[in-house]
Amino acid sequence: MFKLTLLILSFIAIFAVVESTVDAGISTRSAEAKGTLLCGRSPAVGVKVYLKREQSEGIEDIIGHAVTDDDGKFVVNGNTERYGGSKSTIDPSLVFYHKCDKPEAKSFQVFNLRFPRTYTTIGRVSRRPYDIGTFNLQIQYPKQYEDKIAPDY
Repeated sequence: MFKLTLLILSFIAIFAVVESTVDAGISTRSAEAKGTLLCGRSPAVGVKVYLKREQSEGIEDIIGHAVTDDDGKFVVNGNTERYGGSKSTIDPSLVFYHKCDKPEAKSFQVFNLRFPRTYTTIGRVSRRPYDIGTFNLQIQYPKQYEDKIAPDY
């Protein structure tokens, strides 16, 4: 009985090491998000949307960017191909830079939106986009702030 227990524990330990090694060896992950942005009842045109591999202040975590079209729609995708090791994981977030209701303002209104990790994919191309639906930018979102410059990515 003792040998069987020892054998099972050894098997579990080997499996755990192999699984963590395989996961660490997968160096590229991807994410994609899409949606529609409105400013009141009108499409929010020209909104800058950034996909980040994690929620942070720096531009080094930006893995993709897009600008809303004439209908206020966007699709943004990116991957961690340029990162390696532990930085290849994605805890995806979107950052929106807009001037809804203040087109002449010198600063952008900025807010973040995190979305579930389950929408990340192994590989360079995302196979499961996250649809945020429709957002009205006239609403003040939690932790929204002003920034004079949008990242030039």
